[in-house]
Amino acid sequence: SSSSGTPGRPLVLVAGSVTVNLVGLTIVGGASAPAVVVKDSAILRFINCSFIDSPAGALKVSGEATVSVSQVIFERNSGFCGGAIQLLGGTTDISDCSITDNSATNGGAICISDHGLSPPALTIQRTSITRNVATEYGGGLFVDGSCDTHCSIELADHTHLINNEAPTGKSIHMEASSSSLAYRLPAPLGTTLRDGNVQQLHWVTYNTVDDNFPYDCAAGLYGQTYDLEAQGSPSCSGQCTIKQNHLCTS
Repeated sequence: SSSSGTPGRPLVLVAGSVTVNLVGLTIVGGASAPAVVVKDSAILRFINCSFIDSPAGALKVSGEATVSVSQVIFERNSGFCGGAIQLLGGTTDISDCSITDNSATNGGAICISDHGLSPPALTIQRTSITRNVATEYGGGLFVDGSCDTHCSIELADHTHLINNEAPTGKSIHMEASSSSLAYRLPAPLGTTLRDGNVQQLHWVTYNTVDDNFPYDCAAGLYGQTYDLEAQGSPSCSGQCTIKQNHLCTS
């Protein structure tokens, strides 16, 4: 089904301790509030949905909410912090999604900040984050300074940030020097991760990533295996080599 916005309030508000499943829903447009707001200890599952052209962001999660987002399209949404998704708390799992052509001041695709009750925990798997734009920081992903060491952020299993734009941090910008995020192998085709890894987990501890992420291999170089043991080896047999403890990906 398809829905359009009502001024001043979200199309969908999930609060309290309820559990809601949304399947096959298309939301087009909106007004001065995010299209969907999930808060308190609510549980919300999206499956095969689309968020398109929401002018105040598509999804906002806060409190101790738990949100699962699977096979969802986020396209041409806009906002101040997080054109597609704003996380202020709770636990959010995103898998097999497309987050494309969204825009915001910070976090063209996704904005994460800690508003106290339950620091945000985010996992993204098998998802493309492409051509999102921030006018200030974090074209793909922006992590606010309030997160410090509190927020949990993991990208995994072929998730790829490609051709996002921002003056600072085209792919990723983490405002606090103590913030970090992890990438769990396997990585996408033709990419590499830098600075080593521990048991297929690669930590990003620098604040700004202006390249595609994981990083593109140099021209003419490529990895040759999806095997986790090989990708995690500091001296594997693939051809994509960046720095000493490189990861080879196919």
